Amino acid sequence: MERLRRELPKDGWEIVKDGPDSSTAKSPQLVAESAGREFAVDVRLHRTSKVGNAPDLPEVTAESVCYRAE
Repeated sequence: MERLRRELPKDGWEIVKDGPDSSTAKSPQLVAESAGREFAVDVRLHRTSKVGNAPDLPEVTAESVCYRAE
């Protein structure tokens, strides 16, 4: 998550949300929009149980504007 915070703005992305999501687990969430607002990305980090040293699991949702031919 820290790398996304640091690197996305260098490529023209604006971070519009950075904090816990609205779930009961309060998973870390970062939402960023591309410079022209054609794309957005929502990244959440789901913490797993530390039993068995399972890694935290990222969830990434990418969004794109839709265009309709006239």
